[in-house]
Amino acid sequence: MARSKFREDLKKGFGSIIHPGKDTQGNYSIGSALRLYYSVSIIPFILFLVVGSLLYGTLAVSTNCMYSSSQIASLSCAPARYFTVFDGFIGALAPLIGVVASVFLADVLFLLIIPPIAMFIDSLVYQLIGRFFLRTFRRDIHSTFTGVMFGALPALILYWLLFIPGLSYIMLPIITVWGFVIAVIALSNQQKVSRSEVFLVYLATLVLVLIIGIIFSSAVLSSLASQPFYGPVFP
Repeated sequence: MARSKFREDLKKGFGSIIHPGKDTQGNYSIGSALRLYYSVSIIPFILFLVVGSLLYGTLAVSTNCMYSSSQIASLSCAPARYFTVFDGFIGALAPLIGVVASVFLADVLFLLIIPPIAMFIDSLVYQLIGRFFLRTFRRDIHSTFTGVMFGALPALILYWLLFIPGLSYIMLPIITVWGFVIAVIALSNQQKVSRSEVFLVYLATLVLVLIIGIIFSSAVLSSLASQPFYGPVFP
């Protein structure tokens, strides 16, 4: 049963980024939407761990090698040569272990922890604006969270490509636009509204964020301007 659910989640998740109109439909709770997200995250998690460890591990080992081959070959004492080689090997391996651990922690943080929290916050804001302010959304926050989750899948699946030199500048705008399009389609399917109404919710959210940002910036600047300025103090 669990295996069939896992296969179904994988099929839905990867299918949604190719056929969002069809594969973002269905009734999901926040829990089932998270289960789909974490099912899809397994492959990108492994890819990011492998690619990140290879890229940054190779760099760390090459820049932290403790002994050169000429230094080792110049030693005349066999036991000393053996322990020096072993010490050099451990010294070269230590940065690699640190890199793998760092990549693993980044993998957990940026794929498994931060995105679900951000998705929930986004869903809460869209639900408040779409349901209670614009009165366009018709269903509860579970449907909104599901739509936002589907919109996050392109970034989840292709996240590991952003760390390959030269690809980040190409992939970042593609992932951003692609995710936005899928989110609009998914929210339209989940909330049973038109795509133009979903776009209106996004636009209203953007305007609200800009207004809050302007008010906050104005308050900070006013506070700074009210402080007395004594000028530079010289000894």
